[in-house]
Amino acid sequence: MDLRILNVGTLLLFILFTGAIICYDVKVSENEPTRINIVSPSAGFTGGGVTIWYLAACLIKAGFQVRYFMQNSATGRPANSTILRYESLSDELHNIGSILEFDSGERPVPCNPHDLWMATWCKSWDAVFAAQSQLKNFRPLYLIQDDERWLNKEQATRSYSFDHYTIFNGPPLKDWVSFHKLGVFSKGIKHGEGHSYTATAALAARVPVTAALLAARRKPYNGKKRLAVYYRSHAERNKPSMILEVLSQLLFRRVVSIQKWNIVGVSDHGPIAICTLANGTACLQIPAMLAPKEYDDFLGSCDVAISLCTSGGASWPVIDFATHGAVVVTNAVSRAHKQFFESMASTVLTTSNVTVAALLALVEKAFVISNSLTLEQRAAAANEASTHFPTSFCADECFGKTFTEKLRAWMNGIVLKTAKMQFQVDAYTQFKIVSSCFNYGNQGWS
Repeated sequence: MDLRILNVGTLLLFILFTGAIICYDVKVSENEPTRINIVSPSAGFTGGGVTIWYLAACLIKAGFQVRYFMQNSATGRPANSTILRYESLSDELHNIGSILEFDSGERPVPCNPHDLWMATWCKSWDAVFAAQSQLKNFRPLYLIQDDERWLNKEQATRSYSFDHYTIFNGPPLKDWVSFHKLGVFSKGIKHGEGHSYTATAALAARVPVTAALLAARRKPYNGKKRLAVYYRSHAERNKPSMILEVLSQLLFRRVVSIQKWNIVGVSDHGPIAICTLANGTACLQIPAMLAPKEYDDFLGSCDVAISLCTSGGASWPVIDFATHGAVVVTNAVSRAHKQFFESMASTVLTTSNVTVAALLALVEKAFVISNSLTLEQRAAAANEASTHFPTSFCADECFGKTFTEKLRAWMNGIVLKTAKMQFQVDAYTQFKIVSSCFNYGNQGWS
C-alpha cells in the first residue's frame, strides 16, 4: 500500500471531521526551488537553538535555500541586533531577509517534490512527518541533540520509530543511540550509518587562551576564585537539586568559603540568585544570558566547574569550561562519553556514579588540582582541549562539505524508500500525528 495515500488521506479525513486545517499542508510544484524546511520550537539563542542557527547558516553558505518555521510564532523573528552579537553567525546570515525565511505556518506551503523537512526536537516531529509524507522522499531530516525520552517518552519513542535521516549533534550521542538501537540504528549498524550524519561539536572562533588573558579575566574579582555550575532548575537530567546539595556540602565542609570564592552559574533562565545554600548562608549567582564575547570572559574567570547530564546527549558546557581553563567535574553515562570527555584534557574529571558522595569526592579532587595550577598551565590545558574541536560550524567535521554532500544525496533520493516501507504506519498512529499537529496549532501556530 502506498503510504503517501494513507498519509494524505488521513489528513483529509481529519479536516472533514473536525473542520480544521492541519499544520503545514503542502502544495507541490516542480517550479519551486528545492529547500530545507526547518521546524524549530522558537527563534531562540540557547545552546540547542544556536546549533540550529549555525546549521541553517552553513546550509545557506553551501548554496541551499532554507525556510525556518517556528512552532511558537509569538517569539517572532529575532532582532538583527541580537544576531549581530553572534559575529560568526551574522556573517553567514547577512542575507537573512531574502534567503532565510521565517514562516510560522502559512498554508499551503509551496514545496518542490525533493524538499526535505527537518525536525529539531520530538515535539516538532509530527508536523514534519505530516508535511514530508506529501513529498517524493518519505524520509524527513531529524536533528537529534539528545535522547529526548526524558522530555516526552511516548512522543520521542514514536518519533524515533519512523523512517528518517538523522543528524547527530556529537559522537557521544550517536554512540548512545547506536548502543540502545534507537531510531536509524534500530535496523542495524549499516542502515544507521547510511541514514545518519554525526557532527563534531564546534567552537566559535575565539582568541587563543594565554596566561595574560586568564589574568585579565580574573582581575575584576579582586583575587576571589570562582566555582561555576551548569544549573537548569527545569531540567532534571542536569540534576539541579543535586548541584545545590553538592554546593551546600562544600560550604559545610569548608572546602569553599564565601570569603575566598564566588559561586556562579550558567543557565538559560537568568538572571537569578539562589540564596538557599548551606541553610541560607550563601548564594548561587546566575547572570542573564551572555553574548559570546561576555560568555568567553565569564568562562575564563572560572577556576572549577561542575556540569552534569544524565541523558544520552553530552553536557556541552563541559567543553566550554575546559577550553577556557577551568578544572571540570562531570558525569559519564557510557564508556563513549567517558572517553570523549577525558580525552580532552587532564583537567576534565568524570564519574559514572551520580550521587552526592561521589560528586563531592571528585569536586574535592578538582579543587586540589585547581590549586596546583599556574595560569600558564591552565592556558596550556585549555588549548589542548580546544584542539579536539573545529573553530567553525561550517568546518568539514561539523556542518561542512561531507555533511552537505550527504544531504544532497538524500535530497536526490539516492537513499530511497523500499517497495515495502521498513516502518509500517497504521491509520490510528497517523491520526494521532495529525491530531497532535492540530493541537500545536492551537498553541501558537498561525
